[in-house]
Amino acid sequence: MALKSVSLTRTTKYALKQEQHKDAQGKHTGEPIDGATIFELRPLSARLLAFVKDQATEFRPDSEAGDGQMKASFLPHKSALETVRVALVGWENLLDDEGNAVPFKTMKRNVAGKDLETPNADTMDRLDLEWVREMSEVVDSANDVDDDEAKTSA
Repeated sequence: MALKSVSLTRTTKYALKQEQHKDAQGKHTGEPIDGATIFELRPLSARLLAFVKDQATEFRPDSEAGDGQMKASFLPHKSALETVRVALVGWENLLDDEGNAVPFKTMKRNVAGKDLETPNADTMDRLDLEWVREMSEVVDSANDVDDDEAKTSA
């Protein structure tokens, strides 16, 4: 069986779990409730995702170890924010505290040698950190092999 490459053209429309229907067992179905906010996420290539994730790793001199040794720190919130900043291409039905539609504003950025339209700072500031973490997980898992594909490749 031939492998399928990562799709870099299709986007995913995603409703946060808090705005999804639940089945009889209480599990989220992925189907948005009426009036839900829908986020549109682009898939990230392995190169782009690796670049974004690497930006969340910080190296500093380890003052306790001495001898010029370095200490690595992973910054999970920064990782989630950067992932969503690169993947988010739009939204529908996001309202401000007065019930008005929040505009989705973008800016051009070069990310890992690729020119992209990404949300600007004001747009990103409208997102709750929990929403960002959830959307980051969706982007991270977008190219995972599903059970059927795993069975046919074993």
